[in-house]
Amino acid sequence: MQIVQEVPCSPPPPVSMADHMAITEALAVLKGAKRPLLIIGKGAAHGRAEGALRELVEGCDLPFLPTPMGKGVLPDNHPNCVAAARSRALLQSDVVVPTWCQTQLDPALWPSPQVNVKVDLCAEEMGNNVQPAAALLGDINTIVKQLLEYVHKDGWRYPADTELWTTLKEKMVAMTKVTKALALQSTTPMNYYQVFHHISQLLPHDCVIVSEGANTMDIGRTMLNNYLPRHRQGMPPHTEIKGQIRQVSCAFALKTSRNELGSVDSSA
Repeated sequence: MQIVQEVPCSPPPPVSMADHMAITEALAVLKGAKRPLLIIGKGAAHGRAEGALRELVEGCDLPFLPTPMGKGVLPDNHPNCVAAARSRALLQSDVVVPTWCQTQLDPALWPSPQVNVKVDLCAEEMGNNVQPAAALLGDINTIVKQLLEYVHKDGWRYPADTELWTTLKEKMVAMTKVTKALALQSTTPMNYYQVFHHISQLLPHDCVIVSEGANTMDIGRTMLNNYLPRHRQGMPPHTEIKGQIRQVSCAFALKTSRNELGSVDSSA
């Protein structure tokens, strides 16, 4: 019988810091914002920046919006998470800080000028659709820690009594009522909100959620919360259902101590 020989892992790759001048420029833009918004992408999960991002969000009281695979970097039930008012937050923000995510900032979609402070590891991603006011190139965890060093020095914090926070909180309350009304309907067949409402009551906090299909991804993003980083996987639109089933099956086989949920629809 052939024995598989284990090979030692490669040493961790070196991490790069952002240019100090770029950090200063980014903070100047952020402090001058009337309606800032932090977007947390899947790169923040891959870069294991959850601790530094939590400190930044809570220390500066910034509203944040997770992308589908950025869910769980900070818990979905965090008080600064504005996912329930996603469209309102994107429309009304004047400074957007995408942290290593493929967010398309199309100027035609916003009625007012919007400034982009881009954080990414790939230089080719900087300014690929909107020229950033500040480009922070490097390891996201290191960059957020650089920002924290400067913030700690002057104690800057986004005011809690701003018009943006008031508007977003009102919108989140309204959307929560709409979602709850849909979830508590008694119809045959059941709608997606009803199904996800009952499923969410049974899910443990450490559940890995894999979604595929337009409705399961869009509605599931609102109804199925993530509380831990790297516990959300969204399948590409062209992926067949059987591909997602294989992924869930492999997760069960390789990580038997972890709970996994696969939500699939075939409306496409």
